[in-house]
Amino acid sequence: MMAAMTPQIHTPHRSPRPRRILLLGGSGTIGRATARALAANGDSIFCLVRAASNIEDLKRHGNIEIRTGDLTDRDAISRDG
Repeated sequence: MMAAMTPQIHTPHRSPRPRRILLLGGSGTIGRATARALAANGDSIFCLVRAASNIEDLKRHGNIEIRTGDLTDRDAISRDG
């Protein structure tokens, strides 16, 4: 039986200018690791996740904004907070 592997994303240096990144699928295994790595790199991340997603650990990051909704729901994307 294989042990679960944690994805490792190499970020050799900080972005010269922080980017604002839309990340879909940020609550999945790869998306979560990507969000954390990009946030650690100084980027501002916007994650759109489904209501049933487990996102508590992502909420602790100051530069990861999480919005619950569906990509096909225009109101979920455009509303504040």
